[in-house]
Amino acid sequence: MNSCESDYRHHSGKISDGDSGIYISEAAARRRNRLLGLVRPALPLIAETLAREAFSAVAIESQHGLWDVAGIIAGISAVRLGGAAPIVRVPLNDFAMVSRALDFGAEGIIAPMINTPADATAFANAAKFPPDG
Repeated sequence: MNSCESDYRHHSGKISDGDSGIYISEAAARRRNRLLGLVRPALPLIAETLAREAFSAVAIESQHGLWDVAGIIAGISAVRLGGAAPIVRVPLNDFAMVSRALDFGAEGIIAPMINTPADATAFANAAKFPPDG
C-alpha cells in the first residue's frame, strides 16, 4: 500500500476504511490527500482527467499557461464535469479577468503577486459587482 491508501483495505479494486463497510474507488481515496492540481497547457481534457481521477480542485493556469478566454470557459466546464472545483489563476494585474472567471463558473481565484494591502483591496474589489467593486 502507498501512503495515500494506508488507512484503507483493498477489496476487488475498491478501498474500504475497514469499519463502515463502504467501499470507494482508489481514485477517490487518493483524492482525499491531494487538494489542488494545476493545468498549464490549454487542454480541457487534461483538466477533466485531473478532476476525475486525482484532485478535489483543479486550477487553470492562465498566468503562465496558454489558456485564452474560450479555453478558460471550456476548462471550467471540464473540471466541473470531472467532479472537482474549478479554480482560475489570473494573469498578473488582470483584474478584469477575476470577475469574468467567476462569471464563467470558477469557484476560486488565485491572484499572483498580491504584496500589499492596496493590492489585496484592488483584487477583492475586482471580484465584486458594482457598486461594491
